[in-house]
Amino acid sequence: TRIGLIGHSRGGEGIVRALDRLVDGEFIPDNYGADDIRYLASIAPTVFNSLDDSDPHDRPYLLLAGTADGDVTGGVESPIVQFFRIWEKGTGPKAAAYVHGASHNDFNCCAMQEGQGPSLIGRDEAQVVARAYMLAVARAWLDGDDALLDVFRNEYAGFVPLSFASADIVATSWRNAEAAGDGELDDFQSEHDTDVS
Repeated sequence: TRIGLIGHSRGGEGIVRALDRLVDGEFIPDNYGADDIRYLASIAPTVFNSLDDSDPHDRPYLLLAGTADGDVTGGVESPIVQFFRIWEKGTGPKAAAYVHGASHNDFNCCAMQEGQGPSLIGRDEAQVVARAYMLAVARAWLDGDDALLDVFRNEYAGFVPLSFASADIVATSWRNAEAAGDGELDDFQSEHDTDVS
């Protein structure tokens, strides 16, 4: 009943696809159900499937990616490498950590180094950073320790984990769960007076 799914690259999309199949009733396991999946964490995920098939739905979702990724770049050249599309599809609370100088394979144990660009931080430091954010979401979304999400909700300079190197830079983002329905900021059709509108 307290399952977090974590995947890297194709596995980063795979865990979202697995949840989607559970939610849609395409797969019914014997010992757990879709409601037992408490959060998802994708590390530099690919997007080979359509977003209808790779949908994080309303589950808390973490996206972790590197700015120096030489494989899944997030760039415009192909929708397969545009990992933020999965993050945008989710309707639950979601966090993102975009690690400056981290490459695709810095987040695994032993694949070749394909990092591109200046200020590469290397595998050891990228994994220190990844562990800090992974622990924050696991403790928050499995154990209810909501204060740990402040590493995403507040300015990075004020919430840098103590284990980080002084040169580490991470762009973080946070979005609460989407409310049902649309909101209205202003209705310019009914009030034409700028003193009222």
